[in-house]
Amino acid sequence: MATKYFTGEADAVAQVSTGTITAVDATPANNTFTVTIGGVAVSVAGVTSAAATAAALVAALNASTHPYCAAITWSVPSGANVRGTADVAGVPFTAALSKS
Repeated sequence: MATKYFTGEADAVAQVSTGTITAVDATPANNTFTVTIGGVAVSVAGVTSAAATAAALVAALNASTHPYCAAITWSVPSGANVRGTADVAGVPFTAALSKS
C-alpha cells in the first residue's frame, strides 16, 4: 500500500460563511439580530422583512471598523441570507448569527 504525504501545496481558499435571517414569530421587526465574532457583537433591530433586515445587518457589519469585522466582506447573496467572505484567503474566522 502506498504511503500518502501531505505537502501543503494547495492554494489557500477564502472562507465563506452564510447565515439566514429568520424571525421568532415570523415578524423580523419584533427581533434583534446579532453577529458575534471573537466576542465583538454587531446588532440591528429587525425591520419589515427578512430581506430588509439582512441588508441592514450587512450594512452595519461593513460599517464596523473593528478589525474582526473589517477583515470580512459582508454581502446579501439572496433574500434573507447574510454572507461573510474572508478578505485574505486562508485566514479563518468564526461568526455566529443570533436573534433575540
